[in-house]
Amino acid sequence: FKDRRVRQALGMLWDYEWSNRQMMRNMYIRQQSVFSNTPLAARKLPDAGELKLLEPLRGKVPDEVFSTVFTAPVTDGSGIIRKQQLQALALLEQAGWRPEGDRLVNSQGTPLAFTFLNGQAGMERLLLPWKRNLAQIGVTLDIRNVDSAQYVNRLMARDYDMIVTGYPVTLSPGAELYNYFGSAAAHDPGSNNLMVLQDPAVDRLIDGLVRADTQADML
Repeated sequence: FKDRRVRQALGMLWDYEWSNRQMMRNMYIRQQSVFSNTPLAARKLPDAGELKLLEPLRGKVPDEVFSTVFTAPVTDGSGIIRKQQLQALALLEQAGWRPEGDRLVNSQGTPLAFTFLNGQAGMERLLLPWKRNLAQIGVTLDIRNVDSAQYVNRLMARDYDMIVTGYPVTLSPGAELYNYFGSAAAHDPGSNNLMVLQDPAVDRLIDGLVRADTQADML
């Protein structure tokens, strides 16, 4: 998961449109930002003020930050995602994964496999279609259900491949973002940096946000 191309490829195979229609009666709206549905969400390319903050980080943040407004992958909702699977395979090939039999393996012959640690009843019905989509291109997803005590202990020990979580936000974010995304909190068992994100560029942006003394600067 440290390779961004792997994360992007796996995300392509989550068929949100089909799942929303088939299982959730189209009642959900896909989140496109940590700050969705607020003025803090990025809906367009960086403006002059944002570029002033981002230019010193060029090469340390993805190039797409400067050229592409983020949107989550979209399917046609039919449940057939061959196009996305081919795109995902191309990304995984770039990242060093190749077909061997019915699996994708790296240069050491290790198969691409991961476990979803599940502490919520009902999650399996959402995960199983994704598991199928992944298996069709040679990626193995295992779902492990655990009780609440074991789930909390494993979260604190960062002993998992993948989980589902949420990030409560306000219209005036500040120092709590260190807890969610700061390098110093990555291995703190009491923190909410559950993706174990350690990125100097992110730390620098949080530093600037915390120091902002006007609403415009914070935005």
